[in-house]
Amino acid sequence: MSCNACKQNISSTDKIACSLCPNSYHYTCIGLSKENFSKLSSKAKTAWKCPECKVPRSKGDNTNTPVKTSELVASSEPKDQVDFPSIDERLNRFEESLTTKINSLESSLTHNINKELSSLQSLIKQIPDLIKTVDFMSSKFDDMQSEIKCLKAEVSTLRVENNKLQENFRELNYKMSDIEQRARESNLELQCIPEFPRENLVNTVMQLGKAISYPISQNDIISCTRIAKVNSSSSRPRSVVLKLSSPRKRDEVLGACLKFNKSNPLDKLNCSHLGIAAPDKSPIFVSEHLSPANRALHALSRSFKKEHGYKYLWVRHGRIMMRKDDSSPAIWIKNTDALKEIKT
Repeated sequence: MSCNACKQNISSTDKIACSLCPNSYHYTCIGLSKENFSKLSSKAKTAWKCPECKVPRSKGDNTNTPVKTSELVASSEPKDQVDFPSIDERLNRFEESLTTKINSLESSLTHNINKELSSLQSLIKQIPDLIKTVDFMSSKFDDMQSEIKCLKAEVSTLRVENNKLQENFRELNYKMSDIEQRARESNLELQCIPEFPRENLVNTVMQLGKAISYPISQNDIISCTRIAKVNSSSSRPRSVVLKLSSPRKRDEVLGACLKFNKSNPLDKLNCSHLGIAAPDKSPIFVSEHLSPANRALHALSRSFKKEHGYKYLWVRHGRIMMRKDDSSPAIWIKNTDALKEIKT
């Protein structure tokens, strides 16, 4: 592209184009210095009008009219651009603003860094105390670990000893129960005999001997008395404990009672056989006199018998025996552990 004034080629950096016509000029050809051209804003350059478009043409052809430098200069300086600040002024203002912001940022950063350094210094001062505390806790932890090891060893020993003591306790408890039962080896317990004021239990026992066809004399009776109820709210009369002269005598009387009941299944031993008037002929039960432990075990065995369908449960010489059916072997119920073993 050539300059409309000098007709020489024009570069894009030296060119200024008219906003109304397609003509372009060197900025020097329209009378602008390099400094003034550089001061023109892009808006001023876009709105610039060439001298031909700015000055009205005459009726004749004035295409060869020379360009007036003064008019070009005047036309290249729009009135709205006169008061625009120069680039140097704008750069100075930007530099001042940037310097102010940098100083503010530097001050803020310095303050924050000093604050963090202060807290860090206080923490650094606490490090020796912290090291001492950690060392102290570490030594205490080591002591605690050694104590725990000792305690574990003691616990293990105590468990072994406790198992032995429990085993000894069970054995002693069994022996004590056996001793208590042996102290009753000559005793019989008569249950459901009606109570009367001033009753003569010796005569009642002698009448029992007559009923079962096994005579019992006064010399055979060591003692005969009623004992307290296990369940005070029960309506049953207190049981009678009969102590005979020997275990053999006890067994013979007990065998005679069992024989009588087998021989008279429809009229088993009751109050009428003892000469006691009772409207319902309440039955009389004769059994071995059990110790408190064996009595409780016998009650548990009766419940077990009902729940698990066992057919037989009896007592011989203080021993509680159980049998599932006629073909099963007899089981000696020594304690509650025996019942648990049967369940398994």
